Amino acid sequence: MRWMVLVLLALCGCASDHALPPPQVSTADFSVTPLPNNVFLIAYKGPEQTPRQRVLDLALLKASQAALEQKLDHFVIVDQFTSKPGEIKFLTALPDPGHFNNELLIQGFKGRPHRLFCFGAEATERAIYEKLRTAQQPEAL
Repeated sequence: MRWMVLVLLALCGCASDHALPPPQVSTADFSVTPLPNNVFLIAYKGPEQTPRQRVLDLALLKASQAALEQKLDHFVIVDQFTSKPGEIKFLTALPDPGHFNNELLIQGFKGRPHRLFCFGAEATERAIYEKLRTAQQPEAL
């Protein structure tokens, strides 16, 4: 009985101590254009037959990676349709995949911005990797 408890503890400890490696995901069909004030345009230039939800997931992954590369912990998605010169508005939720226009305009922040719906760059990257890892269809490179 005692050895079973030790085995269970060892298995539980192993599962929590070691993170799985990220899945092999290609974001080569995306470009990142840096703009002033930690703003980035993430644009998809890949095949049109790619499912919209998948393109949105990979765009969020690329946005997370772009933010992390610049040492930015959080990012928000700029609402390109309602923003005007001198008046930037941010989305309060994820874009709908059906209305996603193949690009995200994001602004990164070193700390969590107040009163804004924002993404934690590292947490978002992990969540997208986990979603892709558990997908029913294997990732095609």
